[in-house]
Formats: sequence, structure tokens, C-alpha cells
Amino acid sequence: MAPKVATITKFFSVISKEEQLAQWQRSQTQLGERLKEQAARREEAKKARLATKRLVGRPKKSTTMPSAILIPVQASGQQPAIQNGGEQGDAAGVEETGVDASEKPPPAKKKRGSYTNWFVPDLWPFIEQAVKQHPKSLYEALFSLQHIRKPGRVSSPFDNLTISTLKGWFEKDVTGRFVLRRKYEEAIKLQSTRSAAQDKEPWGILKDHPVAFQMIVDTLKGMRDSGQPLDSTIAQTVIQGIISAVAPELYERRTKSGFFSVSRRFARKFVRRHMGWTWRRSTTTASKLPVDWESQGHDMAYRIGALVKTYDIPEELVINSDQTALHIRPSTDQTYDVKGVKDVKSLGKDDKRQITCTVSSAASGDLLPLQLIFQGKTTVVVPKDPGAVAARAKGWHLTMSSNHWSNQQTMREFVDQVIVPWHAKQCEELGRASSSQHYIWNIDCWKQAAGRRCSSAAPFQAPLPHSVQSVAKPASSMSGAQQGAAG
Repeated sequence: MAPKVATITKFFSVISKEEQLAQWQRSQTQLGERLKEQAARREEAKKARLATKRLVGRPKKSTTMPSAILIPVQASGQQPAIQNGGEQGDAAGVEETGVDASEKPPPAKKKRGSYTNWFVPDLWPFIEQAVKQHPKSLYEALFSLQHIRKPGRVSSPFDNLTISTLKGWFEKDVTGRFVLRRKYEEAIKLQSTRSAAQDKEPWGILKDHPVAFQMIVDTLKGMRDSGQPLDSTIAQTVIQGIISAVAPELYERRTKSGFFSVSRRFARKFVRRHMGWTWRRSTTTASKLPVDWESQGHDMAYRIGALVKTYDIPEELVINSDQTALHIRPSTDQTYDVKGVKDVKSLGKDDKRQITCTVSSAASGDLLPLQLIFQGKTTVVVPKDPGAVAARAKGWHLTMSSNHWSNQQTMREFVDQVIVPWHAKQCEELGRASSSQHYIWNIDCWKQAAGRRCSSAAPFQAPLPHSVQSVAKPASSMSGAQQGAAG
């Protein structure tokens, strides 16, 4: 059977003017119908929106007037006739119109706008300071207030403050300067008295322990007065210590979630309510990452996985180590202080004394003993007090270097004093031979720690036990890897 072949007879078709006119008329008719449908839908949507809208304010007066009642003037002594169907009295007018003139619809309740208490400690100190800086112009004071911005917000807390409100608070004295009116001075004193009374009144679980409450308040205030920086962790520690010393029975109290404990949330709530403090935050620059930090992190993870599979390494023997600097006097740019104060002082901001701490943890979640490196050229700088003796008894390694930095010598000591004893202990608990059991030690790829050659094959110049499989972490990329894992 021969295949069928399609044949093209024409490419274009030319229509007449009558057909063009008919097409245009059809398109116009369809367009008109679509426009009518759209207008009808808009009208229905508008009616539905108005039906669900809540009335605000006083209702509009009705535009329909009641039927007129004509009372012609009669001669004296005659009864006036009401031209409304021959009926007399007020009842006829009520029946005709259906509305009693003496009855009026009750006025709608006015909606009260938002009110801001400008005399609270969070706002009033800024207003008072602005007027002191611009004593002869309230407009300039208001302009400076509306340019105050809270961190992370575009608007100002004083955007709703008006010049008429300022003029109601302040008046000019004989020198032409604006001062606070006397009646508002009393209101501000009353507000301060209430805040002070609230600060001094124990609440919650400390309600029946005023001595412990007052000790906590005095201790925290003393620390801030001396310039010591405070955060929620330090405040939590202070509260825990005072309760343990003065009122230890509080820890036996049951709450909704179990036994009472001083959490960081409890500490934050305490300092904000009773101390009147708020958290003052400063910005820091972000760390720089290499372009291929993600691939470097993946390669490190693949190497660790391959070694674990090849040598049958348990998670207790996958060890990660890193060094961090510790200030002898902790200092920070963030601290609790009184709301609204201009100068926030901090003790120890210029104290740069540090030691180095080598922190190690296993993949099982266990924390290895720490290594602390002090600055000095002899062992005299290494602490020998009872606290240091107790730390050494727990396996900590205390050593020194000329600049308190980690170097090849301190790393060798760390292997001998921390890594090897940990390996032997875990092998004993797991029932494995320490002489043949491999383990992984993950360290930073720095010259001081890993030697001049930084590779996965030979990252460490010091002699290591034959069973260790050291893996070097890529430099300047682990912070990004941690951020990626957290995200």
C-alpha cells in the first residue's frame, strides 16, 4: 500500500472587506461584554466590602424629610385645624411619618486612639535631654528626638510625639529657656517612685526571701558600679550562688516544669524588672571565608568517614581539638545597664592579658581534659594553688610559652598528657587493645599546630603514636562550615 502524501495547496488566505468588518464587530461586542462583566464583579465586591465594614463614628443624618404638618393661622379663640387627613393630636403625625421627633438615635461610641506614656524611664530621659540641648527651640528638640533610632528598626519611638505636646509640658522662664511645668514635675516624681517601689519589691519565688533578693540586687549593682560587664550568664551565676548560700531550700520547690532552677531566662527577667537594665549591643565585622570553604569542609568529612570505615574507629576515639584565647579578666562590649544612660562604662576594656586554652571533644559528646597555656619563660608562671592541683588531678595540663600561644612544644605535651591517656582509657572501657586501636585526631591546619607541611598525609612534625590518623582542618573555613551546619 502506497504511503499517503500531504499536499500544501495554499499558504495565505485573503479575506474581503466585508469579512474584516464582521470580525471587527464581533471583537468589539466581545470586548463590551467583558467590560460589563468586570464592572459587575467590581460592584458586587464593593457591596460585599461595605456590608462587612464596621461603622466608625456618628451615623449620618437621614436625608429623607418627614411629611410636613401645615398649621394655618386661625382667628383668636378658634382651635387650629391640622391639615393631615382631618385627624388631630401628635399621634397622627407619628402614624404618618413613623418617626417620633422626640426620639433620636444614640450617638456611636468614639474609638479611642493609642496613648503613649511618655513619662516612663525608657522615653522621658531622652525628651529631657533633648530639651536641655535645645533650650530655646522645642522644634529643634523634637527634630533631634525623631532622629533617634533603635537598633534594627527604621522608625523612631518619638514619631508620634507632637510639638503641641511639648508645649503643654514646657514653658518659658524669664531667660527665655524652656523649663518643665511644676505639675508635670510631680507626675514624673510619682512615676519614679512607683518604679523604685517595683524594683524593691520581691516577686515570684523570691517573695518570701527578701534577704536573698536584696543580696542579689546589691551584688549586681555593685558589679555594674565598678564597671564589671554583665550578661545573662554572669547574672545567672550570681543568682545561683546567692540562693545556694542563703536560701538553698528554694531548689526543692516544685514548679510547673519540675524543680526550680535559675535559668538564663530567669536572670534576664530579674535584671530587666528589678534593676531597670536593658541589653546594650554593639556590632562586629564578619569573618572572611575562602571561596571554596564548603568543598574543603566536605573533603574533610569524607576523609574522616573513610578512616572510620577502614580502621573501625568508634566515635569515642574521633577527637577534635582547637585553641581559643581566654581573658584573665573577661571583658565584652555588651553589658546590662540603666535604660537611657548616655555613657556605659566597662571595667577591663583595656586589659589584654590572655591565656590559651586547648579544647578537645570526641564525636560521642565527651569533653577531654583541657590544656591551659600561660605566658612566661619559666614554670613560675604556672599556677600551683589548690585549684590548679585539683585541675591536674582531673587530667588538665597546665603549661607555659613565651607568648602564651600554642606551638610545637605545647602540642607535643598535649599529645603526651591528654590525647594518649584518653586513648588508653577509652580502649580499656571498650575492651580493645590500645596498641593496635586506631583513632582520629582532627586539628587546625596552622603552621604552629600542624607544622610547616599542612596536608592530610603528614600534618604534624612531632612523632605521634602509630595508631593515630591525624586530619587537618582547612584554615579560615571552619567558622563557615559551622554556620552551614547550623543552618
